[in-house]
Amino acid sequence: MIMLLSIFATTQEHNLTTNQEHNFSTAAFLFYAALVITVTFILIFHFIPLYGQTHIMVYIGVYSLIGSITVMSVKALGIVIKLTMSGMNQLIYPQTWAFSLVVIVCVLTQMNYLNKAVDTFNAAVVSPIYYVMFTAFTIVASVIMFKGFIAYALNYGLITW
Repeated sequence: MIMLLSIFATTQEHNLTTNQEHNFSTAAFLFYAALVITVTFILIFHFIPLYGQTHIMVYIGVYSLIGSITVMSVKALGIVIKLTMSGMNQLIYPQTWAFSLVVIVCVLTQMNYLNKAVDTFNAAVVSPIYYVMFTAFTIVASVIMFKGFIAYALNYGLITW
């Protein structure tokens, strides 16, 4: 949370854009995104046909994993919209359109698998599980993207730089 506040507290918009682009291209976040995509495809093509009708975690896993990528992409689009409205046109950059495409694909995938989960299982059971898993994966993605583990470890002397 402190890392998010420090990013929003910056006064220079250019630094915010540079930091945000750097966060999305770090090896740790790219590894996390690749891992999420790989695990999602494994869940969709292997586990859903076998266990989708009996295990709620399969559908919710797809929704939650993809949801963490959606949140990070929406964050990027929010910055793009803010910068574009302030006079710095961001629509000319391919990253803008890439994040837009990621958001659209991820939201459609999420809605598909959430609807399948609610159709298959009781909504009173689905809601709390998806809420917890979605929140957990989103926090993990945010911590990786904003390097929260390193900042925490440096602040408390767990590692030295």
